[in-house]
Amino acid sequence: MSEKKANGEIIVPTLNIEKTIDPLCTELRELNHEAEAINIFNPFNALKLRRLSTQKERLQSKYEKEIADCYDCLREPVSGPGSTMAFVQAWSTAKGISAILKLQNIWHELGAVLDRKYAYMFAILAIYVSILSVLLTLIFGIFG
Repeated sequence: MSEKKANGEIIVPTLNIEKTIDPLCTELRELNHEAEAINIFNPFNALKLRRLSTQKERLQSKYEKEIADCYDCLREPVSGPGSTMAFVQAWSTAKGISAILKLQNIWHELGAVLDRKYAYMFAILAIYVSILSVLLTLIFGIFG
């Protein structure tokens, strides 16, 4: 992720950090949009939620690796000639922290959407079961 220049060695560890995290961010956003589109009033959509949760679990190792790579880039110092290296160091740190926060935000957003959909879906399922039990009680209570 660092870039070296021939006219005096300039090393910026977080120079292209967005390019490395963008594919994962895009994949997580797509999962988030799929989860948002699921209708909670159909209890069979729990299978779709389960599939999305499985995909999220599969991406967890990739997410952890990307976060670790971002932290590794932040550990590397910026070096080069000139008096502007303090600015470049601050800029590099800001880019690294921004990438970490972007990844964490998208990851936790997806988790929140999945949790919310599961909670609402099972609450709706409980209402369906209670309506069914009331109907069965009325039918068998009247004719029983």
